[in-house]
Amino acid sequence: MTAAVGVVGAGAWGTALAQMLASDGRDVLLWAREAELVDEINSARTNSLFLPSARLAPTIRATTNLADMAALPVLLMVTPAQFLASVLGGIGREGGDVVLCSKG
Repeated sequence: MTAAVGVVGAGAWGTALAQMLASDGRDVLLWAREAELVDEINSARTNSLFLPSARLAPTIRATTNLADMAALPVLLMVTPAQFLASVLGGIGREGGDVVLCSKG
């Protein structure tokens, strides 16, 4: 079994990375600020706000709670670069791998 991966940022790039990881057989926890988007991802398996053409894998679960990311062994940080420090601080994570995937 492959380890779960956290993707922090549910924009087009973060959602695409989450989908790619899910297609590789991984469970993915995807963080978004917008509660409505989290509900849509979890119920309809879509992200009409940022990636409307994609049908998301059932192994992707979304959350608005940054603390949910703390225990995951690998995090992909896909938030805008200017918000990385504040978002990472909200996770309260010690140890594990963090991959910076932010643009800009």
